[in-house]
Amino acid sequence: MRKYFSIYKATLLENLQYTKGIFLSFIGTGIHIFIFFALWKYLYSSGDKEIINGYTFVQMIWYVTFTEFLTHFSNSIILRKQPSTDISNGNIAYVINKPYSYTGYIFSRFFGESTIKLVVTLLCSLTLGIILIGPLSTFSVKYLPLIIITMFFGVIISALIRLIISYLSFWVENSEPFQWLFKTVFLIFGVTFPLEMFPVWLQPVIRYSPIYAALSGPVKMIVDFNISEYLLVVISQLFYIVLLLAILVFEYKKGVEKLNVNGG
Repeated sequence: MRKYFSIYKATLLENLQYTKGIFLSFIGTGIHIFIFFALWKYLYSSGDKEIINGYTFVQMIWYVTFTEFLTHFSNSIILRKQPSTDISNGNIAYVINKPYSYTGYIFSRFFGESTIKLVVTLLCSLTLGIILIGPLSTFSVKYLPLIIITMFFGVIISALIRLIISYLSFWVENSEPFQWLFKTVFLIFGVTFPLEMFPVWLQPVIRYSPIYAALSGPVKMIVDFNISEYLLVVISQLFYIVLLLAILVFEYKKGVEKLNVNGG
């Protein structure tokens, strides 16, 4: 465990050196949130409605603010590109002989990178939310520990999916198109529109998908906490974490076997 903490610490200190990147990250998050604000303001004002499918305008803006926060937080270059780069240039053959798990190494670097991103993105999201729309009256601080747990699980699910996609580089030359597809699907079905905005026949499909477990479910607990719904979300998250871990371990094992057969 000490080895992974050392990797985490080294990555954290490395990212602290790039202040320009931190500033640009802040600006990028702000632009995305403002675009969603303008979109939903138009939709609510054009229909002259106070509530759309159970969401007030204030709840909707805080929903997209925190789904954007979660998405940006887990959108890590380390998860998306480092495994693919290590596999394509052959560096993976050197790294896997180190006295630690390569997957553990990548996750340690991811958390090191994301610690800075967490602070910057959260600060940006909260600041813009307060400025653009004001406080969320339906939010209760007493539920915050439970919400933090489910949001952490959501980040883990997104990270596992991104790493699974990156490990496809054992078989395909470039896994980036799959990363783009993943980001697009999550953007449409998780960030831009809550579950309740979709047709009734499609809602069960989304509800039991990793999209809901990673994004919609955790964020809905912020805007409208319900203990029964919360338990369902956490159970779904634990299921997907176990399933995705099993897929990741199997995929990595097969990838390394392929690498050894081909002589590294």
